[in-house]
Amino acid sequence: MFVSGDASIVTSGGYALGYTRDNNPEMIENGNLGVGLLPAPDSNAERTSFLGGNSIVITKQATGEKLEAAKEFVRSVNTDSMMSVTLDNGYFPARSAGFELETAQENNDIFSSFETALAQGTAPPINPNYRAVSSALYSGMAPALNGDQSAESVLNDVVDRINNNVL
Repeated sequence: MFVSGDASIVTSGGYALGYTRDNNPEMIENGNLGVGLLPAPDSNAERTSFLGGNSIVITKQATGEKLEAAKEFVRSVNTDSMMSVTLDNGYFPARSAGFELETAQENNDIFSSFETALAQGTAPPINPNYRAVSSALYSGMAPALNGDQSAESVLNDVVDRINNNVL
């Protein structure tokens, strides 16, 4: 709904940049896309975000050739050239050095918030029901985005649904 112009704001992660670029490039090219962090409850508090989708993990079970291949992959994606590819595809790098690259500097108005999120973010708690909770949250918000119900009403319904059906 955001990319099509039917919603004026969306809460999302860095992956939304690539999706927006692919589905409505004019929004970025015309400077009509603003990016920022959610406000902190206290104006003196650091803003926070959780880190997730850009993480790479090598399991303890990896050994031999598989472990070496995984290590080589991590080394490769953390080079300047591969972080540039990541940025060019609308994602942000997992290392702060990536924000010093030309692509990030050319789009600093977009990437600066993600740089702050990377510096202040934390890993989310692991929950086996994450997908179900996330799905209930995002699908449940449609009535508020459509203007059919208030955000408070919708979020109360979503919380009840999650507590009664998922957790």
